[in-house]
Amino acid sequence: MKLNYELYDFLRINYRIISKESIIKPAFAKSTFMHLQKLPMNYLQLLHSLNYFYLTKRRMIKLGYLVECLLGSNITPEFIKHSNSKYILSVFFIDEDIDFNLIKDYFEPYKLVYPVIQNKSFDLLEVLKIDEILIKEKIKNNFPPRYQEFQTDINPEKYFFDKNPLKLSPETKNNYFILNQIIGNYWLEDAEKLQNEGTNYLINENKLAVCIDQAKNIDALTINGLKIHLADTLPSLLLFVPYQNNTNCEQDLEYNFYGKDENILTETKLYLNDFDDILYQFAAEDFSPIIRTPLIKFNDTSLLNLKGEQGKNKQKKFGDNLASKILNDEAKEYIKNRRGQIVAVSDLPIEYLQIDDLPLCFTHDVCRINEQEAKKGYDLTRSKSFFIPDETLIENTLVIHCSSESDIYMRTMLTKIQQIQTHIQSESKSTFKIEICESINEIKQAIKKNEPTLLIFDCHGGYQDGESYLAVNNERLTSHDITSNLGIEQLEKKPLVLLSACVTSPITSYKSIIPNAFLGVGAPSVVASYYNLNISKAGHFLLKILTGISDLGKKQVIHMNWLEFVTYELRSSMLYNFFIHKSKKNEEFSENELDDFVKNILLKLKKPEKRKEAIDAIIRQYQQIDPSIKKFSDLDLEWMNYTILGRADLIYFNSYIQEFQKIISKN
Repeated sequence: MKLNYELYDFLRINYRIISKESIIKPAFAKSTFMHLQKLPMNYLQLLHSLNYFYLTKRRMIKLGYLVECLLGSNITPEFIKHSNSKYILSVFFIDEDIDFNLIKDYFEPYKLVYPVIQNKSFDLLEVLKIDEILIKEKIKNNFPPRYQEFQTDINPEKYFFDKNPLKLSPETKNNYFILNQIIGNYWLEDAEKLQNEGTNYLINENKLAVCIDQAKNIDALTINGLKIHLADTLPSLLLFVPYQNNTNCEQDLEYNFYGKDENILTETKLYLNDFDDILYQFAAEDFSPIIRTPLIKFNDTSLLNLKGEQGKNKQKKFGDNLASKILNDEAKEYIKNRRGQIVAVSDLPIEYLQIDDLPLCFTHDVCRINEQEAKKGYDLTRSKSFFIPDETLIENTLVIHCSSESDIYMRTMLTKIQQIQTHIQSESKSTFKIEICESINEIKQAIKKNEPTLLIFDCHGGYQDGESYLAVNNERLTSHDITSNLGIEQLEKKPLVLLSACVTSPITSYKSIIPNAFLGVGAPSVVASYYNLNISKAGHFLLKILTGISDLGKKQVIHMNWLEFVTYELRSSMLYNFFIHKSKKNEEFSENELDDFVKNILLKLKKPEKRKEAIDAIIRQYQQIDPSIKKFSDLDLEWMNYTILGRADLIYFNSYIQEFQKIISKN
């Protein structure tokens, strides 16, 4: 079936959650999201689920569920009428605390608008079978030439049903229902099985192993649909690593709980189950596999304090310890060999997770979401994919520099930024903007004037009393300032944010941190720092980012998304650290040797399967001038001070989309 975007959008199922209060009650949220998990995202899935899956993959359509949370007091007849006209059908999940008698007349005039009251039984798929004639009539009225193509078969040949056996547990149900969104086996067969004999399908085997098998099947179906096997064809893996240091319970690798307080155990299980519902919504957008690792705690909390001279050794020790707590051998092997990106949902520095003596942030592109920030996922309008016109990104980049004239090191860095600004201007005829701000009000005015797509702060940062801040001369830009003084109005373009400042996202506390404040007002991604940065090396990374953005505009290099771009620039900064080390030893490369070495390393760093070769080559070069450097953790790892928060994996570059479509059209 050929499909234009207008028809695709019209056939999305319009889900609305109507709550009496501004904060959804946990019980209402739970019942609603459990219901949603079993329902299709688009009416096309009921025509042929596999074709729908292949279509979205080949066209880079990443929309997921169409869900919005609304207050019951905001529901009007006009709103119902608009919902009915824009989409093929609408489902309203209604809080049981709302008096439905007061609003039921709003729904009466319209067909294919279904109010579902909390805790009342409702089988949408059965209702849609009954209303199939009405659905076809509505399609005919809106898209006259197309309505005869629609026959609800879902997956008549039952392709790949064997890839999604009915093995359910809290840890495996998300992947089961993601697979169902692809092949439709729950809708056609398993729903009835669960209703009649659900307890027969509870898992007794290793749950983590089942999760890995499910994830492999999701990956295999993706590759099968695209007919190409590239690192950037796989959806992001959602890796949920729950960490609750303030409780006395944890889980082993079999998900068995350890703890004596039954009340705490019950609360923890409910917390994890609620989180699973949110993760499913994150995953549905791109049919991503999910691995929820066992709940962990650290008795030796000093491992989480990674400051000091021995910081990089602590990173290695922490990463090894973390891996032993959350991954069995099969999970390690799966993650190691999987060439896709990773979205980690955790308060822990997952970037340091060690597999085969290499940190996850080196082998994979990793972005992260704090647990409390992820819980805001009930607002599903916040984390949607979008596209960046990379050819104009450099001219829509704003660098805000905050330092006093007496700050020699920062002012030296400012001079270098100004020099690269001039250089890019001379080569490209457009460049980024710089605003030197001495107050929070000046920052506000600079953002308002420039309306950046990428907003960079180059300044000092700090952390005190559970709160991170940016230093603006004698003022401190805090989370409160971002959500109120800067606010949604000033940041209405929802810019990407990069914080070149110290300790903006400290490991040991997430009480009130700057990155989450930016995410809260709409920024899709924030690059932040775990702890103090070396001004010179942080400045070099910033210059690499700006130069890299200029290269994107000239199409000298193509990156899939913002996550790939930033992680590439971070990894490749190891070369800068190497040259500093070499110059201190009075060692030199010949010009040809330097050119060949750098080109070879940069090429390998861009390819996941070649990164091990790249690091081995770098270590061999290091050993020629410093024999004590024998392994990855011996290197200068300043670049690992950074963390990328938010869904950087969903921010695609236009040039990549164009190249992807060219490749797809040939297969």
